[in-house]
Amino acid sequence: MCGDTRRILPKTESAIRALTAADVRAAAAPGTQVDAAPTWELLDDMIGRGWPKAWIARELRLGASLQLSRGTVTAANAGKVAALAERLGDRVPPPRRRRQPAPPLDEILATDTRQPAGGGEAAACAARSLFEHGHRLGQAAQRNTLSVEAIAALGATATSRRAS
Repeated sequence: MCGDTRRILPKTESAIRALTAADVRAAAAPGTQVDAAPTWELLDDMIGRGWPKAWIARELRLGASLQLSRGTVTAANAGKVAALAERLGDRVPPPRRRRQPAPPLDEILATDTRQPAGGGEAAACAARSLFEHGHRLGQAAQRNTLSVEAIAALGATATSRRAS
């Protein structure tokens, strides 16, 4: 334990020591400042897959731009980001024309006809074909149901087949 406490009931001490980080986060009030690192891991993953920051901010109801500190965020914002990341799963943004904004997530989910994570053998075959015909990873992922990582793995197996 930390601090200058000289006396503590054994029952209280054991209760405090039994707390996990998840317990503390769950008990945090919406305005409580929490570490932003886990939140930014999720945000960086979404941004890395091509989701625009303005779209993320709009989905989180934070306004027109994503302005969250990398040090601490409120528990409410951390919860919003976690919920958005869970709803998005491994999806990549739909292709856009010119400067059209990405549609709202509810609209994307309503029109999403893909299978749950994994996509099946047909999806793997289609992704492999796109990748072998010169499509970049991001393009193949946008036109398919697999994640960029899964398509990259398929591309590696296709390359090794051509080499042998």
